[in-house]
Order: sequence, then structure tokens, then C-alpha cells
Amino acid sequence: MHSDFQTFRFIILISVFSALILSITATSLENKQNINIEVDRKKNVLKCVGMDVSTLKSEEIIKTYKSVIIEKVVSIKGQNVNMLHDDLKKNENKYH
Repeated sequence: MHSDFQTFRFIILISVFSALILSITATSLENKQNINIEVDRKKNVLKCVGMDVSTLKSEEIIKTYKSVIIEKVVSIKGQNVNMLHDDLKKNENKYH
């Protein structure tokens, strides 16, 4: 018969293996998730300006966004800031 120790060892082994697989999967998919978040944001902006984006693929959404939308960063005081939207998080506290 199996002892309690063997049962616990099996459970720990399965848990560690599952955690390893989940962490590898999450790490490898992080870049794709960030790209999908950015495409979704751009798609929503294009929808707000009245464009039909239901048939566009991700690459087409990015290309259309870049050709139609001009991004501007404005400080809380209303001043134009010469910065890209992507750099906004890095310099978040600088323009308050």
C-alpha cells in the first residue's frame, strides 16, 4: 500500500510541475497580451471616430490608426507635452 508520504510527495510534485508550466506560459504570452491590449485600445479609438473596424485585422487597425489619429499628450495645466503616448507611463509624475 501507498503511504501518506508518497501521496503528499505526488501532490507536491504535481503542484510544482503545474506552477512551472503556468509561469512559463504566462511569461511567453506577456508580449502578445500587451500587443493585443494596444490593438484593442486603438480599435476603440477608431470606433469612437465612427470607423467600422469589425472587418480589419490587427495590422490593419494599427496602420489605419497611425494614418488617421494624431496622438498628443497634454499636461494637467493644459500645455502640450512633446512626448509619445507610449512614454507617458514612464514620465507619469513629471508633468503633474
